[in-house]
Amino acid sequence: MENPPSDDLQMVDSTNPSPAESLVPKLLPKTASRRPLFSRPWFVILLTFLIIFLGLGVWISVVGYQTYSKVQGVTTHAKATLAAFDNRDLVGAQGELAQTKSSLDQARSTFGGLRPLSVLPFLGGYLKDVDHVLSAGQKGVEVGEMIFAAITPYADIMGFTGVSIEDLSLKTAEDRIIFVAETVEKIAPEMDKISLKLNEINADLQTIKNERYPQKLFGKEVRSNVISLKNSVSSAASSLQNFQPIIKLLPDLLGNPDPRQYLIIFQNDAELRPTGGFLTAYATLKVTKGKIEPGVSEDIYTLDAGFTKKVPAPDPIKKYLPLVYKSLRTHRSPRVWWAI
Repeated sequence: MENPPSDDLQMVDSTNPSPAESLVPKLLPKTASRRPLFSRPWFVILLTFLIIFLGLGVWISVVGYQTYSKVQGVTTHAKATLAAFDNRDLVGAQGELAQTKSSLDQARSTFGGLRPLSVLPFLGGYLKDVDHVLSAGQKGVEVGEMIFAAITPYADIMGFTGVSIEDLSLKTAEDRIIFVAETVEKIAPEMDKISLKLNEINADLQTIKNERYPQKLFGKEVRSNVISLKNSVSSAASSLQNFQPIIKLLPDLLGNPDPRQYLIIFQNDAELRPTGGFLTAYATLKVTKGKIEPGVSEDIYTLDAGFTKKVPAPDPIKKYLPLVYKSLRTHRSPRVWWAI
């Protein structure tokens, strides 16, 4: 006897999951998750550095161009200052120097934004050079101001025009010499200050390394101009330092405060020994605070005639000149000190 089919048993269809199975999540194979590129740490860091680098480059370019534009103005006014000075226009030169100073102050102020970057490698070296050049330029303007202040009292004597100074009534050359003798000693302290400033300028420029710059850039000489600038300033500083003793000695040479006596020897420039082999005439003069008083002036033959005692001529003179006795007008040495 067969059992009747049970209602509790159901045929399980392999294609249709049971309700219990449908409650169990299926395990799918894992796949790599794709995060956005901008959310990755290394990309954020790289992008940050790139933005900073580009921003810094743009800032340096803008400030550098602005500084260059200001420096162009400095160059223009500096050239105008020299041109006015060459044309003996002291007032015009002083006005252009004031404009040079103003433009230079603006250039230094603009460049100040880049000065903190001088600590950077490579770029910092060039920024330091620019800073040294601007500093040297500022001191150069100060030197110009001191020179103009020093020569203003002598502007009329030196041929400058347009200078409003006290009427000194310097009508003759002698009046001008006397004025120089009485006032030139005041220049000596200014010369000391100018010399110190030139030494400071030279020190600023000497820090620039020549090898840091190419021989040419865009077809223009670079390194040779740097070397030429440094050599010119160094030469000017050295020359002024050597010239200072003359300025300090000039009042004494012009008889201030004590009179000076001078002996003038005239030489024959057509003689084979013009430095002392043959003396043609002599003169004396006295200088008192720039005022020249002429003394004796005679032919050397007249002075020779005053000596009655005859001195035998040395062998070289006997050999090359038909002279038996030595005279004041001839000497065997071409050296002027031996001749005198």
